[in-house]
Amino acid sequence: MDSIPRIGCRPRLGKQLLDDAIEAQATWFVETVATLREKLDTLELIEVMDDVDLVRYDCYRLGQFAGPSVWIYDEHGAGLHSRSAVDRYIEDRGSDSLWVVPTDVHY
Repeated sequence: MDSIPRIGCRPRLGKQLLDDAIEAQATWFVETVATLREKLDTLELIEVMDDVDLVRYDCYRLGQFAGPSVWIYDEHGAGLHSRSAVDRYIEDRGSDSLWVVPTDVHY
């Protein structure tokens, strides 16, 4: 069995992989918020309660701290859901001891 590749956080490739993941996660979040706003502007309250157009599901996904909407995790499986969360994590631990481990996980 092949081992999972791991790349240090400091080398250019590791930093680029982390930055790309943060950017993709942020883009998904912004797009989902925009879609949710459009839905909330057009739906009546009872339609929101009835989950018309999956509006409640969008709210649920935006509030997740783990799962398919969170792409960056620490060593304990806690989701790092924003650039500031990632930056705090790196600052607290020092980037010399951190690794980027690219994986493809499906829920």
